Amino acid sequence: MILSILLVPALYPQTIIENPGKPPSPNAGRILPLQEVLRITDESGAFYFKEPGDLRVASDGTIFYGDWNEFLYKIDAGGKFLKNLIKKGEGPGEVRECGEFLLENDRISLLDSMANKIIIMDLDGTLIGEFSLGPKRFSRLLAFHDGAYCLADDFWKDYERKNGLKELGHDLDIVTRDGRTEKTPCALPTLDALYFGERYTSSGTVTTILRAEDPGRCLYLTNTQDYLVKVLDLDRWDIVRSFRRPYKPVPFEAPARDKRWYREREYPDRYNDVQKLVVRGDRLWVLTSTVDKDKGILTDVFDREGTYQDCFYLPLPRLKRNWVGFPPMAISGPFLYTVEWDEDGTIFIVQYRIGEG
Repeated sequence: MILSILLVPALYPQTIIENPGKPPSPNAGRILPLQEVLRITDESGAFYFKEPGDLRVASDGTIFYGDWNEFLYKIDAGGKFLKNLIKKGEGPGEVRECGEFLLENDRISLLDSMANKIIIMDLDGTLIGEFSLGPKRFSRLLAFHDGAYCLADDFWKDYERKNGLKELGHDLDIVTRDGRTEKTPCALPTLDALYFGERYTSSGTVTTILRAEDPGRCLYLTNTQDYLVKVLDLDRWDIVRSFRRPYKPVPFEAPARDKRWYREREYPDRYNDVQKLVVRGDRLWVLTSTVDKDKGILTDVFDREGTYQDCFYLPLPRLKRNWVGFPPMAISGPFLYTVEWDEDGTIFIVQYRIGEG
């Protein structure tokens, strides 16, 4: 049934909702209070944080944290490290590269992009099963709904050897757990900055696919430098609408020691307008590139239809902004979970209680 839906034309035309520059909320622009509840460090030596990848929080407060390529940590609601859920290797149930993962009630689905397979395990890491994604390569695991996964493939062209921004194609496909694959009508191209040396080629990510799921309803996506959020209907597996508001891009100024590096690679002179998407209840938070050193991150709030409702500042001074977007973040109940750094570069997972405001 799932795949047959994809074979018929979209039932609803795609529309772009144009919002005004200011929301109707009477206290828009305030600072949203955040109270730190818990700070998780790797000082015990039982585990270590290396490179933040993905973050999910279960309804009971259990934290699942993917340290990119290496580990998938399970941490209890009190911040106690429980275990690493994956074993590196190439055998059944083993992982070559820990990519994105989805938390589905009593199980976890993890994309191993190196082995091009999805591994399914329970919340203690016990293998339930795995399946190959076939000859087509996938780089992103975006959603699971009604028995099927939504993934983005990777399409690399033979580009002209000229430095600059290059578009990378990403089609969205649906893959069921028995290995059937169907292409959706959706494509989400991204930008890389390519630099061609005499004997090598290097690339740096400029835009990526940012996602936030409203479970059972839709997936919010953005893949451009400009302010535009797309809504993927999880029943139809198609983008049914997009929305945006007027937004002034924030200039990017490279640190003095890195200016030559950025100039050679012809990076844009601006940050991407949207830096993170997070769902809270029936609202979507859009974290923007506007950061006030005294207030925090300007965050816009939209309803499910894409109507601009509110905005506030999130006081998160230790959150790093870069080309790809802000680091992993999740909301569960009244709590916001983020990955932060201190002045020495030490990584933390921090839990905040979201205040009223």
